Amino acid sequence: MFTIPEGVTLESDPYHVGAADNTARWWMELLTPTTATTIARYHHPVWGKYAAIVRNNYGKGEVTYVGFMPSDALVEKIVEESVKRAGLWGPQQALHFPTIMRSGRLTDGHLVHYLLNYSASPARIPYVMPQGKNLLSGEAVSQNSTIVLPPWGVALIEEGVR
Repeated sequence: MFTIPEGVTLESDPYHVGAADNTARWWMELLTPTTATTIARYHHPVWGKYAAIVRNNYGKGEVTYVGFMPSDALVEKIVEESVKRAGLWGPQQALHFPTIMRSGRLTDGHLVHYLLNYSASPARIPYVMPQGKNLLSGEAVSQNSTIVLPPWGVALIEEGVR
């Protein structure tokens, strides 16, 4: 069953995003799980008996089901928790748009990291990966250094190369 939420929040702010972001917006489902574990419930005098977020085992993994449209801050926390539970959290996930990092493997087997600034302002990006070489500038890049990208800039760091 669906409804339109008005002033509906999650019980006890389970993702610690604060009152302004702990909300259901636009639409919400009234979930009654049978095999899933309830992660969060709605804070509402009538709909509080329904689950808002549930998690269930599936094969060798698990599925998290969100029964409403969360705020941007809340969906970020829900996805972060799921990625961490899956053991897939890495340094590149610590960045937030408009700066992102993606990684790949070159034909020679070396890892390469793509740092992207999707912004009209310069960006300072912490580089926590192993030392490498910026393939665009030719400069050496040390682990735990800071890379400054110009507006709309990009850096390609090949790991293990000086």
